[in-house]
Amino acid sequence: VLPTPASGKWYSVTTGTGYAPANVPDKTADTYVTQLATPILAPNSTWFNNDYGITRDSITEIVIANIYKPTGTAGVDYYVWDASEAKDGSVMVYVEGTKLTISGNGYGCVYANADSSNVFNGFTNMISFVGANFLDTSRTTTLEKAFYDCLSLKELDLNSWDTSNVENLRGTFNGMLALESIAVSNWNTGK
Repeated sequence: VLPTPASGKWYSVTTGTGYAPANVPDKTADTYVTQLATPILAPNSTWFNNDYGITRDSITEIVIANIYKPTGTAGVDYYVWDASEAKDGSVMVYVEGTKLTISGNGYGCVYANADSSNVFNGFTNMISFVGANFLDTSRTTTLEKAFYDCLSLKELDLNSWDTSNVENLRGTFNGMLALESIAVSNWNTGK
C-alpha cells in the first residue's frame, strides 16, 4: 500500500483516475503521481505544431477532451505533440487523419490560455467543434480572432464558456462565412 499523499489520492498518468492509496491497482503497469499538473493550453496559436506537415486547413474536426488516448502507433496511426503552456505533457494534441483532439490529463478540463487570440484561427475546413465545455475560459482575457477564417464551420456552441474576464473580443468570429448558428447567450461581456 502506498503512503497517503497530501492530496489524498494517487493519480494515474495514463487515465487521470484518482485512487485512494489502498486502491491503487497493483497489477497495472502505470505511473502514479500525487497531483496532476494544471493543463493550460499554450498561448494564442503557438499550441499548433506543423512539424509533421499537418496544416490547419487539413483539419475538419476539433475535439476538446478531459483525457484521451488514441489506439495504434504514434507516427503511423496518429501524430502527437505537447501543447501545454508549461511543456509538461498536461495538454496533448492527437491528430488522426483530419480529426484533431486537444486532450487534458484527467484534471477535469483544459484551461484556455489568458491569451487565446487566434487560438483556432485558420482552420478553414473545420466543420465540427466538439467538447467546448472541456475548455475552461475563466482565466482568458483575450479571444481576439479566436475563430477567424473558420470558413466551413456552420454551428458553434460556446454557451459553457466563462467570458467574465475577457477584455478583447475583436474579430472573434470574423471570416466565418458558413456560420448559421452560434450559441453565446450565457456569455458575460461586461469587461
